[in-house]
Amino acid sequence: ISLMKTTKKTPADKQGEQITAPEDMKVEYTNAFVLKGNSLQPFSTDQETAAKISAEKQSLEKKFKSESELSEVILNNGKILFGEKTLLIVTKKQSIIDFGGAFMPDGILIDFTNPERRRIYLINVILSNENFAELFLEMTSLFSFFKKKENILLFREMLVKIISQNIGLRNSFKKLTGKGAIPEFFESSINCIPHVLLVMDTLRPELNGFMETYTETWGRYIKPMVIRKFTVNGNAIITTVPIFSELEKKLNGKRNGSADKVIKATEEDH
Repeated sequence: ISLMKTTKKTPADKQGEQITAPEDMKVEYTNAFVLKGNSLQPFSTDQETAAKISAEKQSLEKKFKSESELSEVILNNGKILFGEKTLLIVTKKQSIIDFGGAFMPDGILIDFTNPERRRIYLINVILSNENFAELFLEMTSLFSFFKKKENILLFREMLVKIISQNIGLRNSFKKLTGKGAIPEFFESSINCIPHVLLVMDTLRPELNGFMETYTETWGRYIKPMVIRKFTVNGNAIITTVPIFSELEKKLNGKRNGSADKVIKATEEDH
């Protein structure tokens, strides 16, 4: 286990905070949030008002200046973005495992929504101007790391250590599980590769190709979410596509054998 947290490169926008309004942009404002400082609040609006904002082009997109800016929004608002039944660990403030030297998550999210299938996500933030080759190397390193059972055990031990030594995380864990036996919980929850919640400011065109080509890794474990920032009537508005609960529904639907695609249960799933 490495006690060092590597710093992620965040390419700066040379022109500052650019404002754009693409003609074909479709934004969902009914599930949006108002950004005040680093805190999010629900953006209360009905379907008619949301449609009017889009139709009359009342919003302007403001690009995130860096990965750090987008990451701060996510890590400071775990409950509102992902739900009350989640536990978010900010890895840059913790001792964290070395995933083969190339990848380091921005955070680790544990979702307790479904007691029968709890999910663990490694949060990775990437902006549209980042070299996609770097992401490919990071994910390749990550998938290679989790091929070894001993590394899965290391990851499990790291989570147990972080939660056990932090009173806030420990109390939150007990509230969500109703139990204090942290090691036993992770023994039954971590047996394979965790999902990667890939948070972007725009959907990269290369992503679908990788997910369709590498179905057993990218296609199975990478879960994309697009978070964008707009100004509407002087307010900074954050939108997410899909919202986290919809992401979970898609995952559960595929696992249960939906009409779209049937995925065979494997030994890893059990």
